[in-house]
Amino acid sequence: DYAGYTLIDEVPVSDTSYKDDNNGNKLAFDANYCYRLVAVFPSPQNGESYVSAETCGIIKADGPAITHVTVDKTDLNDGEITISWRGPFEIDQVLFPPPYSYELWRDAGFEGDIGVKIMNISPDTTFVDSGLNTAQSPYHYTVKLFDNNNTEIRSTPASSVYNEPTALTGAIELNWSASVPWSNNTATYKYHYVYRDRVDTNDPEKLVLIDSVDVNREGFFYHDNGSFNGEELSDQLLYCYYIEVFGTYGNPSIDAPQINLSQIICAQPNDTITPCPPELFLTTKPCNEIFIERGCNFVDYYNTIIWNKSVAVEGEECDLDDEIKGYNIYFSATGEEDTFEKIDFVKDTTYFHGILNSFAGCYYITAVDRSNNESISSNTVCNDNCPYYELPNIITPNGDGKNDTFRPFDETTGGENGGCPRFVNS
Repeated sequence: DYAGYTLIDEVPVSDTSYKDDNNGNKLAFDANYCYRLVAVFPSPQNGESYVSAETCGIIKADGPAITHVTVDKTDLNDGEITISWRGPFEIDQVLFPPPYSYELWRDAGFEGDIGVKIMNISPDTTFVDSGLNTAQSPYHYTVKLFDNNNTEIRSTPASSVYNEPTALTGAIELNWSASVPWSNNTATYKYHYVYRDRVDTNDPEKLVLIDSVDVNREGFFYHDNGSFNGEELSDQLLYCYYIEVFGTYGNPSIDAPQINLSQIICAQPNDTITPCPPELFLTTKPCNEIFIERGCNFVDYYNTIIWNKSVAVEGEECDLDDEIKGYNIYFSATGEEDTFEKIDFVKDTTYFHGILNSFAGCYYITAVDRSNNESISSNTVCNDNCPYYELPNIITPNGDGKNDTFRPFDETTGGENGGCPRFVNS
């Protein structure tokens, strides 16, 4: 039974030891990590050996460990998530003297930056986070512990469960995921549970348990065609779901299972009407302002685009009130029709595109609804490199090294605002 195992690395055949530090991100406090090895044979035979016996080790509980990130309320503006964590019950109290207090930090998405502080210093180990867009985004959280000397120890981040639907003809597919320091697919807790409305005839809006998924065999996936009760899904109705996820740290000192709920999502079978496209804008500054602020020799080019959620298009059938789950971002360095490539998918209505070789480039975006229908393209917006430069009003070719040649100013030759000549050939 290899449930829950993921390939983390490949090492030379001569190696007989391995240090796992989660690629420099550290392993989670309290978690039980298990490992197996497989030998890979060279060509021409290729193939793999039988898997080794399992070996496990529990990381010492000398830091805070998040145990729950569960969605209590699904809403675009007023969603709620409850976060709970364990204190460091194996911490060295000589090196890190009590009492202990905590801060809680949050950011959107499954992982990334630590985000913003949402709970100030407190001895509490549970917090209800409100005012969130749980309908369209997961959130991840980090706990900071402070001892009596104000020494800081951070937990491993943990995210909420996020469920995404795909509408099919006569069916709806669900895919859910989370980024957490415990395991959500183990031999002990291998089932996740699917809840849906339109089952109870006395209360059709009530979401009730309709099925379970063996995630070790099926993955975090469910196909609903009504077979659980023998009633086909209607393409005239909207169906809503949430997932109850079971997981564990594998540590007998931490109560299990870790039970967390996804947000509620809704989809309609055979939903083929696309959302209306967004209206796109490019935020730019005049070139002379850029050079005044950043000088001539900057190399960190970037563009920022913003957009309105959707606009009606004359002659196009689209859903202006559709529930949008996100936006595809397309970019071309030249703006030519066949050169645009999708570079990202975001849930916000603004996008920062950095690490560029220049300002030049064009963008359009599309909206994607809850049934994965993609809108037609938005308007295209383009930015260009700065053609700004300044020329001297006098030339003195007398060989003294001053104004001998007629050329644009730069930061070393002077001129108002530095006069950068870098993009004359834009």
